[in-house]
Amino acid sequence: MSGVFLYDLDDVKTVAEANLRERKREAAAAGDIVEEEVRAFLEWRRSLEVVPLLVDLRKRADEIRKAELEKARRRLGPLTPEQESALDAATAAIVNKLLHGPTVQLKEMAGNSRHEHVGFIRKLFGL
Repeated sequence: MSGVFLYDLDDVKTVAEANLRERKREAAAAGDIVEEEVRAFLEWRRSLEVVPLLVDLRKRADEIRKAELEKARRRLGPLTPEQESALDAATAAIVNKLLHGPTVQLKEMAGNSRHEHVGFIRKLFGL
């Protein structure tokens, strides 16, 4: 008869074994994905430990920026709103550019479980 196939138990066993091998291969791949995601999550979580330091560092830098802006305003006298805006933007950009590298490095250090530097950095910047 056309379209009819005869399978014996050995054929079924062969198909079942092939399916089992494929499932094991896929399970191993899924395990690798889970392992990588857990590693990434733990690295991200460790990086959160430096967030308070980064917040304090940026806050201190902004306090210094604002104090220096106030000194400059007293020396310069009245400024137009455009000048005020330009001066504020320029000093904020300087602070952001100066802190970008340290911010990236601190997050990377935290992700690599190197927290011993946090106390040193706090002391260095008087935070």
